[in-house]
Amino acid sequence: VASTRQPQAIATRLAEQIARLTEAASGLDPERLHQEALLLAAKADIQEELDRLRAHVAAANELMESDQP
Repeated sequence: VASTRQPQAIATRLAEQIARLTEAASGLDPERLHQEALLLAAKADIQEELDRLRAHVAAANELMESDQP
């Protein structure tokens, strides 16, 4: 249940951060705005890595539970 709520919580938090960044954009240098947007995107794009990690853990568990050496 918690894992199904996390993507929504992440999306909500990201939307809030983007809104704050957009509001402050008028006072930011375009290069700085670009850097901040990239940072937000990098932080938000963790779901694929988490899915990959879960797959590796599941594969390792299956290997440890198998009868083969």
